[in-house]
Amino acid sequence: MIIGINGIQEAREWTREQADGPTERAAQHSIEVALANPARWDSVGSTLLTGILHGCSGSGHLLGVMPALAMPSWACATAYLTAFGIGTMIAMSTFTAIVGEASIQMGERLNQPDVPAKLSLVTSVFALLMGTIWTARAATLLRIPQQAVHSSVALGTYLARVVAVALAPA
Repeated sequence: MIIGINGIQEAREWTREQADGPTERAAQHSIEVALANPARWDSVGSTLLTGILHGCSGSGHLLGVMPALAMPSWACATAYLTAFGIGTMIAMSTFTAIVGEASIQMGERLNQPDVPAKLSLVTSVFALLMGTIWTARAATLLRIPQQAVHSSVALGTYLARVVAVALAPA
């Protein structure tokens, strides 16, 4: 849910950048600006937090790391984990680059430069919706008091209203 909220904020920032020109926070969208300026610690922290949140979700990382437990030596396990980590970073970076470039190309061909922002908003809303549903389901299955379930649903409803306001024409 946090990743969905963060994505919605970034999509809104991107939309503002398209309308009003580049903002200081949105300067990271330009590769030239990003390469010309040294990394800012708030950007590094945000990236690290997003990576930690992704690492905490799902069981893919657990299933990917489990073979290291069966390796005959620490050297083999270290080599496997290093290769697994590097391969994961390359795969995620490649996927992000392909999706980013495809959305920019689609925006240029459709003569709508806000296509990447709209795609980001849609996928962020989907992530938020799925997070809310899974949280409510888990709370129900774990028999967490009904008040907590209602709070989760209320949060999802509130966030849906925020998204509706973000999507409304200005």
